[in-house]
Amino acid sequence: MAAGSGYINPPLAETGYTDATTPCASTIIIPKRLVYHGVPPPLIPPTVTPDYILPLELVRREIFENWGA
Repeated sequence: MAAGSGYINPPLAETGYTDATTPCASTIIIPKRLVYHGVPPPLIPPTVTPDYILPLELVRREIFENWGA
């Protein structure tokens, strides 16, 4: 975008903010094709799930524990 902000495609969810002190049950799903970006399809290893599921609780906990580091 000309202004240098926002997103074009695909539209992403805007979910607001997550408090670093409150446990969270949300997840971020990262498509497998983005995790292995640039790897030819025959070389992508088989995985249990087609996408990487990142629990936000892991991110929240690390931020909370290492905020002052």
